[in-house]
Amino acid sequence: MRKSTKIATIGVLAAALMLPAANAVAGTSYAGFSTTLPALQQGVLAVNQIKSNASAAGDIRSISVGSDYNLNARQCRLDRAAGPGSTPAQVTCGTERFNLGDGASATLPSGSHVAAGNRAYLQLHNSTWAVVRVSASGSWRSN
Repeated sequence: MRKSTKIATIGVLAAALMLPAANAVAGTSYAGFSTTLPALQQGVLAVNQIKSNASAAGDIRSISVGSDYNLNARQCRLDRAAGPGSTPAQVTCGTERFNLGDGASATLPSGSHVAAGNRAYLQLHNSTWAVVRVSASGSWRSN
């Protein structure tokens, strides 16, 4: 591979790694999400915001879930690894809301896991026995 091709490839990869950080908005405004949930209740961090008030619950609304499936949602904090040899990233979440289907809305307590000024993540996953990937969309805010 030529040197210019390697440099271009590294640049594209670096830009792709920065995309999750680019979607953070103020926690008091609703932000949209659209994602595909993995099968068998595997969680996905769909979108993030900057938390404005640590004790305030977030909200999820206007949910659209594929077919007749429901999703579970919660507000989380992501602690990244400190460096080589350290513990991998860990996700700590507030109270989970279960069985949210089309048109549902719910509050998402942070359980004081997310401090004001830090990123709050929306974690979504489908029902325990869903053996297919399911699309989901809606909006949320961390507050």
